[in-house]
Amino acid sequence: MAEFKDRWVKEYTPGPGDNIGRALRREGPLKPRISTGVNIVQRQRGSLDRMVSKLESRDRALLGKVAAAIGRHDMYSARALAGELSELRKVKKIMLMAKLSLEKVEIRLSGYVDLGDTVAVIAPAVQLMKKLGSSLGRFIPEADTELNQMAETLNTFMSKTTGGDVFGVDPASDAETQKIMQEAGAVAAEAVGSKFPAAPAEAQGAWVTRL
Repeated sequence: MAEFKDRWVKEYTPGPGDNIGRALRREGPLKPRISTGVNIVQRQRGSLDRMVSKLESRDRALLGKVAAAIGRHDMYSARALAGELSELRKVKKIMLMAKLSLEKVEIRLSGYVDLGDTVAVIAPAVQLMKKLGSSLGRFIPEADTELNQMAETLNTFMSKTTGGDVFGVDPASDAETQKIMQEAGAVAAEAVGSKFPAAPAEAQGAWVTRL
């Protein structure tokens, strides 16, 4: 029991030369490594929060410009601005979905209690991180590297402790991953649709016709 406790809770403090990869791959206590993973997820969520906030400000500004252009009967400008707003909202939806999914990952990692939780808790989290890393890499370059590195490290941990491989996807955990992604997508779509009004219909219709 004492040996397991040491492996689980013994504190590890990264030194000045330790990067995230070394901190996660470091052999020894499990809990500090899981905590490091949670910190990475929290940092990426913070980056997404800031980017979404900027996009929301841009959304409001563009919507105002579309309305002003229509008020001036400048339909060419209104169409162009409505198209830009439409693309911006697509990006914002992706970021909101990623943020919500990262929250799920954080909850799973924070709730990790013992080795018996390994498959049920970590497997879906690892798969989510792999999916999110490639998606977020377009907007936050370091996110792809950090999340994939963490996913691979946790996968190695899974292999050592259970003899299994997270990336040899088990149907139950894959279904859970897909469910989380779908839930996050639905919430993100609702958030984008309810928080901001649509661009004026006249400008949107003209933009679609032009395409």
